Amino acid sequence: MREMDNQYPELANAKLDEIGIWSEIKIAILREYACAFTRILKTKAWCRGCCYVDAFAGAGMHFSKTTREMVPGSPLNALLVEPRFDRIVLIDIDAEKVESLKTLCGNDKRVEILPGDCNEVLYDKVAPSLTYSSYWRGLCVLDPYGIHGKPLRWQTIKHLADLRTVDIFINFPLMDINRNTLRKDLANADDADVAAFSEFCGTEDWKDLMYQPDLFGEMGKIGNNRTIAEWFRNRLETVAGFKFVPEPILMQNSKGGPLYFLYFASHQSVAQKVVLDIFKKYRKMM
Repeated sequence: MREMDNQYPELANAKLDEIGIWSEIKIAILREYACAFTRILKTKAWCRGCCYVDAFAGAGMHFSKTTREMVPGSPLNALLVEPRFDRIVLIDIDAEKVESLKTLCGNDKRVEILPGDCNEVLYDKVAPSLTYSSYWRGLCVLDPYGIHGKPLRWQTIKHLADLRTVDIFINFPLMDINRNTLRKDLANADDADVAAFSEFCGTEDWKDLMYQPDLFGEMGKIGNNRTIAEWFRNRLETVAGFKFVPEPILMQNSKGGPLYFLYFASHQSVAQKVVLDIFKKYRKMM
């Protein structure tokens, strides 16, 4: 029996993810920024409410590979943030994870648990309540499991940016993309993987950035992880329209292997200042 079965018997049969230290650092970053987010906005007389949105909320609880103990996920941390969020929206497409969220978070009246494709849920049920004229402000975590199945779409990122009311964290799934799409030779990548990455980015321009034809016309890779990272950061600014997108933090496994870039994007300079301080602290741990 796992130790978590003793700590949370109601989750003994739940579908929980086992996470490494890099994920625990990500959760800590999100927790620290969430506290700063509500603390700043709660001092603004015009602000009618603060909303937390987790578009890939998961089960709400994780199992640490390092300590072999339970680790509260970002949904549970959002419940504990002080000053409090006024509304907490948890989205996941996995029915088992949705049930776990209901068990852990469903008794809090601020919480809405919405099953389904996050792109559709955000557009139909979340964004309409976060218009600029609503005087609500939101913090949205976009932490996709990868770029396949029901992934995050660029149009969703752009729609959130257009609201001008939402700060976002985005997981750019580098390991998944390198393994399946950004091969040494682009011809070796599956067409479905190429299409999925283009949908995630909202363009095929990455091909010209990362590849060039050799003498035989084969598309050989010329770009690296930093090349694609800076390109995507610039795209969040110039195409999505976020005013402030600091350099992302690279999350690595225990052997130094790159896993994903964690981006932050906002329309507020004070938000960038807060995140830069948080990123600086945690970069030293990676």
